Amino acid sequence: MRLYRPTYVHKKTGQRKVCETWRVRWSVAGRKFDETTRCRDRRAAEQVAARLVRESELEAAGLQTHFKTRDLPVAKLIDDYAAELARRGRSKKHVAETPGRLRALFEAGGIGSLVKATPAALRLAFDRLTTRKKRRCSPRTIAHYRTAAVGFFRWLQREGKWSQDPTEQVTAPSAPEPTFQRRALTPHELAKLIGTAPAERALVYRFAATTGLRRGELEHLTVPDVNPEEGVVRVRASVAKSRAEQVVPLPREVAEVWTAWRREHRPTDSGGKALPPVPAVDVLRDDLRAAGIEPETAEGKIDFHSLRVTFGTSLARAGVPLAVTQRLMRHSTPLLTTKHYTRLEIFDLAAAAEKAAQLSPVLTPRGVIPSQQPASPRSENAGDKAAESPRGARESRPARGKRHGSGRRTRTVDLRVMNPVL
Repeated sequence: MRLYRPTYVHKKTGQRKVCETWRVRWSVAGRKFDETTRCRDRRAAEQVAARLVRESELEAAGLQTHFKTRDLPVAKLIDDYAAELARRGRSKKHVAETPGRLRALFEAGGIGSLVKATPAALRLAFDRLTTRKKRRCSPRTIAHYRTAAVGFFRWLQREGKWSQDPTEQVTAPSAPEPTFQRRALTPHELAKLIGTAPAERALVYRFAATTGLRRGELEHLTVPDVNPEEGVVRVRASVAKSRAEQVVPLPREVAEVWTAWRREHRPTDSGGKALPPVPAVDVLRDDLRAAGIEPETAEGKIDFHSLRVTFGTSLARAGVPLAVTQRLMRHSTPLLTTKHYTRLEIFDLAAAAEKAAQLSPVLTPRGVIPSQQPASPRSENAGDKAAESPRGARESRPARGKRHGSGRRTRTVDLRVMNPVL
């Protein structure tokens, strides 16, 4: 093993200069190696050179080592990772977006090989993506980039191609604030939207607002997935967000409307799309304005996903328990259901307060009025006698205690008075 610093000729001055970083040369089993240590300090370069020599010797001995993959272009590894995602059955959108995010992240950090994938390089990449002038990434997008990097390095570890995961030392970005507030449609607004929209789009709006299905799930819904007789809709695992097959109840009225539409428009199509095309954002806005509904107000914005929010809000207004609402919304936690998919208005809160007031006892400024029960005749007579007698007031008072011993001193036998704790 030999450490050295190569020399080069400066292009402008023509002077011969010495490189600042050290390189190492060695040979193992007749094979010669010449690698850079990327170190300016000689002691640090010696440690790096010793590690390189040890890895090459392990490789020559047939033991597992990462010497082959450490200098491979990350573009080749990203392609292999994309093929693995497709083999696992990930969605086409996920397989297409993940490699692009990884390439953009590594390019921003100057990461051309795995040996350059350090926590500092990843932090530099995140900083550049968030501060660049054109196409600046939001905190939510940075979180998606980090998720892609975590999956990539964990796959390398499982395959035995790399032993380090630099994402463990890179903290996730803080939870971003929502760029807009999505609101739910009131029952009156939903009725106006369905009543004024064309028949095909009205069917899609009705289907989304009563089942809570997402846009992608509605787009890939086929005729065999809808069973109007049993009143259920099957969401295939390849379409569902959780990648697990799910069954969603279908209201009877919606099932009748869907059956009539299919009998009229697609009577012979038994395996095609179950619904018309899902309207785009601009088309939905036009339908909202035609129904007299503003797409954006001070309360929030209405988009197609607002129909799913409307479904969750309708369940809350109907008094459905939170556990049942969570299952119908197909959420992993009830917090997600209550925080993002329940939009209760002030009149909903007022109605709940009225119900609570009806169950609570009547309150007065002096306290709670006890329940009025009919007095017995015996108690009424006793009260009359006490009122007639001048000593009735003294007799109605509780006894202060019994006298013991001489009459000069009065002692009590009430333990609650004698014990200060009681």
